[in-house]
Amino acid sequence: MGGSPEIMIRQLGSIATVAWNASSFASQWSVADPFNSLFLQTLRETTQYDIVEIASNDVHILDGAGHPLFQASTGIRGWTGSQVQAFIVEFTGVAVPQLMLIDGNTLRLVKYSGRTFTQAWSLSNYTYVADVGNTDADPEDEILCIDESDNGWSLVDSQTGAVQQHWPQFAGGNAFLAGFGDYWHDGGNEVVMGTVDGSLFGNSSTSITTGFH
Repeated sequence: MGGSPEIMIRQLGSIATVAWNASSFASQWSVADPFNSLFLQTLRETTQYDIVEIASNDVHILDGAGHPLFQASTGIRGWTGSQVQAFIVEFTGVAVPQLMLIDGNTLRLVKYSGRTFTQAWSLSNYTYVADVGNTDADPEDEILCIDESDNGWSLVDSQTGAVQQHWPQFAGGNAFLAGFGDYWHDGGNEVVMGTVDGSLFGNSSTSITTGFH
């Protein structure tokens, strides 16, 4: 994809592009793939778009010419193909967006490294909540997740998958993310969380909000 815009045509089980060739629109390429949805994103460099296809049990990445670059079921060890989801994450200090995959109860970060797409890390029994920016001394963002073992919230390093903090007192539907940002103007984000029923104080009628740095 480059120069004049192309038109992408999607139908059930296949995808094709057509482009103007100085006298008419002509087909550039087509691929037959069983997928449910797709989106375009600059995953390798800022000027070239790749195509992410999401099937019921797999995720494929194609380049702008339809060539396969990555397939989750063959490129990720332990891939189950259960309840597959895929979405883009854009972290501070990372040149291009990255791909977050949900495979059953496992959260996986896929990124382009040199010449291939690889899984950077995985966490079993974790659910993604939000990117809360950079909250500590390293240059990477952190993400807020729910640890399904106790439904408590955890702060996870976005580039390594290391769990940096866990708050079991903020759990399940009783907890909410009130906000995040550099509220203290010290160069790092604070994370503000609360409980709906005030259970941290043993008071079921008063909600509370707590900030962490």
